[in-house]
Amino acid sequence: MNQLYAGITTFADGRPVYRAVSPSFARMLGYEPEELVGTPAETHVDETPGVLDGWRADVLRDRHQSAVTTLIHRNGTRFAYAYEVIEIHSGDGPIYLFIGKPHESHEGLLTKHDVARIAQVSVRTVERWLASGALPAVRIPAGRRVRLAELEVFLARG
Repeated sequence: MNQLYAGITTFADGRPVYRAVSPSFARMLGYEPEELVGTPAETHVDETPGVLDGWRADVLRDRHQSAVTTLIHRNGTRFAYAYEVIEIHSGDGPIYLFIGKPHESHEGLLTKHDVARIAQVSVRTVERWLASGALPAVRIPAGRRVRLAELEVFLARG
């Protein structure tokens, strides 16, 4: 996937707020652009310890730095997103342009919590599926992940 313009944010009460959002970025999160305008940009950043704090540090302090964070789709699935924040000065104060794309190393891979939410079962059930080999998974440094396509086939089989 090519780099894509994600959105423009300004700061309100010390927090980044979407002022404009590209259709492609909104779709990637499962929304229409107008649903995101005016909302805090951090709303869709994973709140796992360290992820949201790291994102805040990147955005609030290191605005010219490239980084990778975990975003959350409307359906609850998480995906890695590589981005860069560019600060632009205007007469009304600074605005921030986000440019990025899904990070390939984890694109389309689901955690056991994502699988449980999508399949509407407990995490323990997903762990049993994985342990038995009924649901195929790939190993990454952070553990096992399930490809969305394989989950769809698994669920279709019943």
